[in-house]
Amino acid sequence: MNHLGVIGTSHKVRSVKEIARYHLGGDPTPQLTRLKAALDLEDLLLLSTCNRVEFWYRAAPEADGRAIFDGLMGFYQDALGSALNPDDFYQLERGEAARHLMRVSASLDSLVVGEIQILEQLKAAHARALDARLAGAGITRLLEIAYQAVKEIRRDTRLTEGLVSVASLAAVEVLAHHEETPRVLLIGAGETMAEAGTRLKDNPTQRPIRFLVTNRTASKAAALAERLEGEALPWAEVFAEAPSVHAVMIATSAPSPVLTRAALTRLIDKRVNPSRPLLVLDLSQPSDVAAADLPGLKVVSIEDLRARAEDNLQARREQALLAERIIEGKLTLMERRLADQVVGPAVGMIQRRFSAMMTREVHHLIEHQLTGLNADQIAQLERWAASTAKRLAGIHLEHAKRMLVACSHCPPEAPCLAAMGLKNKYLEDDSASSCPHARAHG
Repeated sequence: MNHLGVIGTSHKVRSVKEIARYHLGGDPTPQLTRLKAALDLEDLLLLSTCNRVEFWYRAAPEADGRAIFDGLMGFYQDALGSALNPDDFYQLERGEAARHLMRVSASLDSLVVGEIQILEQLKAAHARALDARLAGAGITRLLEIAYQAVKEIRRDTRLTEGLVSVASLAAVEVLAHHEETPRVLLIGAGETMAEAGTRLKDNPTQRPIRFLVTNRTASKAAALAERLEGEALPWAEVFAEAPSVHAVMIATSAPSPVLTRAALTRLIDKRVNPSRPLLVLDLSQPSDVAAADLPGLKVVSIEDLRARAEDNLQARREQALLAERIIEGKLTLMERRLADQVVGPAVGMIQRRFSAMMTREVHHLIEHQLTGLNADQIAQLERWAASTAKRLAGIHLEHAKRMLVACSHCPPEAPCLAAMGLKNKYLEDDSASSCPHARAHG
C-alpha cells in the first residue's frame, strides 16, 4: 500500500515574485522522469501556477520521506542552476497530504478563496503526468475523490459565488450600465488597467467591447490596445476633443486628478447615449476624478469596488466552513476505501477458514451425536453452517476495518494488519500484509 506526499511552496510561504523563481522553464517532462526514477517513486505530478509550485508523489510505504525531500531539493538546485532555501518548502504526507490535495482542488488553499482556475490547472497537470507516464492509476484514484469533493462543494455551497476582484467588479459595472455594445475609454495602461480591460473583454456574456486606449506613453497605449483588439488614441487628442463613449475606466499614478471638471464636462457632452449618465470607473488611488457631482455623470470609486469585493470574500469564507466539512467526509470515505483494499486480500482466506472450521464441527456432530439425521436435514445443517461462517467472518472483518481507520499509529494509506490481529491469525503468507508499521505494534 503506497503513500501520498507533497513537497512544495505557495503564496502562504513566499510572495508570488519569490515563487516565480521555482518555475521550471520549457517542458519539464525529461527532468521529472529522471527525478521519478532517482527517487524510486510510483507517481509524480507537478502543479505549477502563479501562486504555488507543488510536487505530488506516491512512494513505497517504507520510503523515507526525508530522503525524498532531500532528493527533490538536490534535483531542484541542479535544475535551476542556483542555490535554494529548503525553508521555502513544506512537506506533507499521507493523511495530511490527502487533506491538502482536496483543499487545493476546492480552492480553499488559494490566494482568493473560491476561485475556479486551480481545479482546471490541477486537471491539466494530471493529464500531462498521465501522458508522460509519470502518474498512473494510484494517484488518479485519489484525484478522482478530490474532484468529486469539489463537485459536491460547488453543488451544496456558494463558495464560488460573488466576485472578489476589483477588475471583475468593474467589468460587471460596465456591462450592467449599457445593454448595447459598449464603447469604453481606458485612461492608463498599467497592470490595473490591463487586468480590468482583459476581464471586460473576456466577459462571460461574450458581448463585444469597443476599446479606446490612451496613455501618456504612446507605446504602452498601443500595446494594450493591440492586446484588447482596440484602438490607441493620442493623450492630447483625448483631452482636447473627447471621444464619444459609454464609459471611462481610469487608473493612473498621477498625483492630482487627470479627469478635471472641464475634461469630464466634454466627455459627458459627447457621451454616446444622452439618456444615460456617463459611467466613470475610478480605479486610481488617489482619485483621478476632480468632480463626481456633475449632472449626467456616475462615478464608481475603487473604494466602492473594494468594499463590495470584501463583502463577497467574507461570504466565501463563511461558505468555506461548509466546504471543509464536505472534505472531511471525503477523507473518511478515502480511509474506508483504503481499509477495504487492505482487508480485501484477507476476505477470502478468512471466510474459507471459518467455513472449514464450521464444516468440521458439523461433520463431527453428524457422525457422533446426530446420527439419526436424514439427507435433507444434513443438507440444511450444512447450509446453516456455511451461512454462519460467512456472518462470523463479516463481523470480524468489519471490526478490522474500523481498527484500520482508527489506528493512531499508522497512516490511512498504510494501515497495520498486525494491529487487528489478522496477519498471524488468518494470513498464510506474510506478504499479504504490506504494512511497514507492524513491528511498532509488536
